[in-house]
Amino acid sequence: MPTQVVSNEEFIPRPQNTQQKQVEQLIGEMADKNSKLLGMDRRRFMASSMGLATCFLASNKVYGNYWDVDEAEAFEPDATAEKFPKSEYFIIDVQAHFTNGMALQFRKDEFMKNMGFNLNNDVEAYSFQNFVKEMFFDSETSVVVISGVPTLEKQRDAEGKVLEGRARSNGILPSWLMSQSKKRINDLSGSTRALCQGNLAPNHYWNKTTNSMDKQATREQMEREVKVYGINSWKWYCHADPGRSGGGFQLDDDMAAWFYEESRKLGMRTISVHKGFSYQSRTLGHLANPKDVEKAALNNPDFNFIVYHSALKHGPNEPEYKDPANYDATGGDFAWHNILMDIKKRNPKMTNVYPEIGSFFGVLAIADPVMCQHGIGKNIKYYGADHVIWGTDCLWWGSPQWVIDAFKRFQITDDMCEKHGYKKISKEDKAKIFGLNAAKLYKLDVNEKRKALPADALEKLKIAYSDQGGMRDNAAYGWVRADD
Repeated sequence: MPTQVVSNEEFIPRPQNTQQKQVEQLIGEMADKNSKLLGMDRRRFMASSMGLATCFLASNKVYGNYWDVDEAEAFEPDATAEKFPKSEYFIIDVQAHFTNGMALQFRKDEFMKNMGFNLNNDVEAYSFQNFVKEMFFDSETSVVVISGVPTLEKQRDAEGKVLEGRARSNGILPSWLMSQSKKRINDLSGSTRALCQGNLAPNHYWNKTTNSMDKQATREQMEREVKVYGINSWKWYCHADPGRSGGGFQLDDDMAAWFYEESRKLGMRTISVHKGFSYQSRTLGHLANPKDVEKAALNNPDFNFIVYHSALKHGPNEPEYKDPANYDATGGDFAWHNILMDIKKRNPKMTNVYPEIGSFFGVLAIADPVMCQHGIGKNIKYYGADHVIWGTDCLWWGSPQWVIDAFKRFQITDDMCEKHGYKKISKEDKAKIFGLNAAKLYKLDVNEKRKALPADALEKLKIAYSDQGGMRDNAAYGWVRADD
């Protein structure tokens, strides 16, 4: 369990605060003591369920009794297995990433340079092979949605021949590679364990002469991504400009309206949109504000809009992230997230918007358990447990298992419920959030998927991996501030 906020490559991370340092110190002390009592190597102890329980116990000692964890769990794996059985939830992670690491210096990409970073690259950490290990072998995740970043695919060579594969794009995670990787995972497993997104957005193909959308090229790419790549949703970044148009776009503008109509003809009606976290563009970051969700959702009731990060701004003054401009401690409102909540308050009958919690729940859980309760509490209060979508933003966080365990143990206190009108989160609610909600959106039969898992080749490989001593690396692949 991280003891400070790690960048997911989309924001400058907060510095480690005093309480997080206390948690980190306590984890070290408790791990040394407990591992010696059990006669275990410290690393193996920390990689076990006992080590993770130790992290939550340490957090409770510092912040208060917020995480559901028993002392016995730090000494008995069976105590955790009995309390939180691994087969209890069907988990679909709708925001999972790896990178096209074979020929790419990810952190030197222009999309990342815009955030002002100067970082070394770690190709292996973000590789497809490590993605399969971390997401499937080292976590309880059953299905992943491979989620990309804005990438423009070149359609033809100089002679007009249609390009294929890597010749189309060597970007961070282009649509062709997500599609190819989805097929590799599903062919290996013998069942549907991976879905994929399409990176195409309204401003990707641009006519510089008319300074407008190149609709012909856009329509061609739409058909390719839906019919050839077999994408399961679009992934949009309104504040990105891969087509060099000079601007971004909004969910409710004329370009998006045209795209919806063309997408409707192709039968694709799911838009996953990045909102919040806007550091990738120094000039267009304001377009990551979720205010445009309202009109788009109301005007297109047959579309579903999955709002990534629940629109948490994680704004430019992150060292002062508890400043009233970013977080209202009294009401528990976060910048930009409150705009997403207000949209639902104004439109209680609107049912096609879904807050996603990748790099939202995990970030707030590390920052402060009370902040975390406000964030999830408001999502459920206004949108309902049947509209909150599970995602982790891994591999940036390494294995998603610690986030999964944290959500299993997560609860809203009686005091917070009474004071702010939040609801206790039942196991049924958690089942919906972990996977049932996404299964409905992506039209997956969960009962059939559960029946198929025992015979699934990927599941058999996972069992063999565990039997042979495989264990999580317990590494977060993002980065922290040098002054920490």
